[in-house]
Amino acid sequence: MILKIPIIKLLVLCFVSLPILLHAKVDNDLVNHKVDYIISVARVLKAGKPVSKTHFKIGTVGKGAEIKSIVKKLNIKLASQKIRHKPVSIQSYNRIKNNIKVDLLVISSQTKITPNDLKGVLKSLNYILLTDSYPYGISTLNNNTIKALEKEIDQSNEKLNHAESKISNQIETINKNDSIIEINNQLIGKNKDVIDKQHDEIHEQDSTIHTQKLLLTVAIVSLLLIGSLLFIILKINKQRKLILVDVKEKNKNILDSLNYSKNIQLAMLPNESEFEKNFENYFILYQPKDIVSGDFYWMEELNGKIYLSVADCTGHGVPGAMMSLICSKALTKVVKELKISEPSKILDQTVEELQDYFSKSTKTIHDGMDLSLICIDKTNDEITFSGAHNPLYYFTGTELKILKADKQPIGSYLYRKPYTQSSLKLSSINTIYLFSDGFHDQFGGQKNKKFSKKRFKTLLTSIQNKDFTTHCNVLQNEINDWKGSQDQIDDISVIGVKF
Repeated sequence: MILKIPIIKLLVLCFVSLPILLHAKVDNDLVNHKVDYIISVARVLKAGKPVSKTHFKIGTVGKGAEIKSIVKKLNIKLASQKIRHKPVSIQSYNRIKNNIKVDLLVISSQTKITPNDLKGVLKSLNYILLTDSYPYGISTLNNNTIKALEKEIDQSNEKLNHAESKISNQIETINKNDSIIEINNQLIGKNKDVIDKQHDEIHEQDSTIHTQKLLLTVAIVSLLLIGSLLFIILKINKQRKLILVDVKEKNKNILDSLNYSKNIQLAMLPNESEFEKNFENYFILYQPKDIVSGDFYWMEELNGKIYLSVADCTGHGVPGAMMSLICSKALTKVVKELKISEPSKILDQTVEELQDYFSKSTKTIHDGMDLSLICIDKTNDEITFSGAHNPLYYFTGTELKILKADKQPIGSYLYRKPYTQSSLKLSSINTIYLFSDGFHDQFGGQKNKKFSKKRFKTLLTSIQNKDFTTHCNVLQNEINDWKGSQDQIDDISVIGVKF
C-alpha cells in the first residue's frame, strides 16, 4: 500500500482483486466489503480543495462485472446520503485519463496497469493505492506517512492520558469531599437525635394541654350544636313537607301533560283498522323509552298503492315526539298533497320540506330522522323500498335478505345525494320487517353489551317456522329478558308483515 498526502485534493485509487475477476460470478460479499471500505475512506480521509462545490464526485475506471457491481451498490448506498455535507455523484470511465477530475477514484484491476505504470500515467496526481493482488514490496506503505500517522496517534494518546489524569484528580477530590460530607452527616445525625428527644418531650406536654383544652371546647360546642341542630331539623322538616307537596303537584302536572301528549301522538299513528284493511297478518311492537316517543310508524294510500314506514327521529321523550309530529306531517304532505309516488323521490322531497320548515328559525337545526319506507303495489305484484340509514329485512322462505339504505339522514347533511330505491316481486316475499335501531342497540345480557344487529337477524330467522301471530310476543319477551334490570336506552319500534 503506497500513501501520498494530497495538497490540493485527494484521489483514492482502488484496485479490485484480479483473481476475483476470473470467476464467472461476482463475489457479492467481497463487493459489499469493498463498497463499504470505499465509503469509509471517502468519509474519514481529509481532502484538499474539492473538484465541485455542489457534489462529492467518485469516479470508477473499468468494464468488468465487479466494477459494475461496485458502481451499482455505490449508487444504492449513497442515494440518500451525503459526504462532506454534499450529495454524491458517481461517474464511470472506460480507461484512465489524465483529465479525470474527481474527489475519489476507484480503478478496476482489469486496466492491467502496475503501480509503477500508474505513477507514469497519473504523473503529479496524489493517490492512495489499495490492492489485494500485488505482492508485499510493490505495495508498501510510505514511511513518511507511517511517521505522520504515528505522530497523530501519539498526540491523540497524549490528549487521552491528560484527560484521564484530569478525571482521576477530579474523582480523588470528589472522594475526599464525600468523606467530609459523611463525617458532617454523622455529627448532624447525633445532634438530630438529641433535638428529636427534646422535641418529643415538648410535644408530649403540649399534647396533654391541648387535649384538656379540646375536651372543654368540644363539650361547649356540642351543647351549642345540639341546640342548633334541633332548631334546624325542625325548620327543614317543615320546609321539606312544603317542597314535597309542591314537587308532587308539579310531577302530577308534568305526567298529565305527557300522558295527554302521548294520546296526541298515538292519534297521529295509523290505527288498527287501517292495518287490518291493508294486511291480513301483521304485528306492531312499539315501546317508547319515555311516555312519548321519537319513533313513529306511518301509513298512507295513493292510487291503489300502500306506503308504510318506520321512522326514528332525533332524540326521544318530548323533543323526539315533537320531531315525530313534524316529520310525519311532512311525509303525509309529500304523498297526499304533492302526489309523489316513488319512495326515493318521497324521501328527497321530505328533506326539502324539513329544510323549508326549519328555515324560519334563526338557529341552525340539525335534527331529522332515519327511516325505512316501502311502497306496496299489489296490482303489479311489486314492492319498492328506499331508506335513510335503516334497511329492510325480508324473508323468502327461511332465508333472510336485506335491502340496504342510503347512508344519509332525512335532514341536514353536508354531502347529500338523491336517494336510491330497490324493487322486488311481492309474490316472492314471505315476510318483511321495518324497524328503528332501538331494538338492536339495547344494552343487557350477562356482559351488558348491545343486543346487536347480528343477534337480531338470528332471532328473526329462528322464528320464521313459527306461527306469525307469535312473532311480536317472541320479540317482546326476548328484548325484555335481554334488558333485565337495565334502563331502556332508546325508543323501540318493529313492524312485521306476512304476505
